[in-house]
Amino acid sequence: MDQNTLSEWLKQRVIPSTVYLSKDDYTRALAQGFRLAILRAGVIVDFDRARKRDFGQRWSDYTRGELGEIGFKHFLEERFGKKVRLEKRIEARPEDFYARDVSAVEEEGSWREPHLKLSIKSTKLGGEWLDLPGAQLERSDAFVLVKAGLTLDHIASFLKDWGLLEKLFRYVQTLGEPGFEEEEIKKIFERIPALGDVPVYICGFAYKADFEQNNFELRPRRKREKILNEVVRGIGSLSSIDGEFEVLGIPAMTKDHRIASSGYLKWKLEDWKELINKL
Repeated sequence: MDQNTLSEWLKQRVIPSTVYLSKDDYTRALAQGFRLAILRAGVIVDFDRARKRDFGQRWSDYTRGELGEIGFKHFLEERFGKKVRLEKRIEARPEDFYARDVSAVEEEGSWREPHLKLSIKSTKLGGEWLDLPGAQLERSDAFVLVKAGLTLDHIASFLKDWGLLEKLFRYVQTLGEPGFEEEEIKKIFERIPALGDVPVYICGFAYKADFEQNNFELRPRRKREKILNEVVRGIGSLSSIDGEFEVLGIPAMTKDHRIASSGYLKWKLEDWKELINKL
């Protein structure tokens, strides 16, 4: 991507579709993420990664998911003046996590049920793929990809900001534990960044029918003694690809996934207006 193309991409797509979440928004997401990580410890949703993540990873993943939903809510209100309510999952049932993430839409001063089931998928800022494992495609009508700028050390920043690290270190001092002298504590705090606004980029969306295209760009790649297809970009069902393959950036993905790269998502102003009208 040359400089002019990059500038246009930022101006036309990224900047208008990015919102910044406050410390309170982050705190809500972190608390919900913790609750879900605890309650859903034994519930399998992502069939490839289930039970392979430690608690810290699950907590961060659920927090990122909550941030994505909050960010999408802000995006609709700030850019289009459309207010929605998010689905709140009190139970830990898998079906509660598939069908819809928007539970109500404001219209002429009152709230109504949405006309379509909208699923919000969150990934890291560097993530490229909207990923629908298993039966998720059949449970919703449209899927939004959101990229949340959650730092790797966000939990440490939160613990510092709320004074919880200070409390922990003071208690450890009373136990006589070495390494927690005043100068050492100061060094630790200096290395932990302060909590700031969290950038959330609403990348785009796809309707259920869009995944019927099965339009992928493949390139051959040698892996050990074999040649396989690497999925570089595109949209559709991975079951449509013949032979062995790997998805760029996600090598362990299996054929029961439908995926869409960000460049194949709908993102223009008229696209969002159409989705909102259907919602």
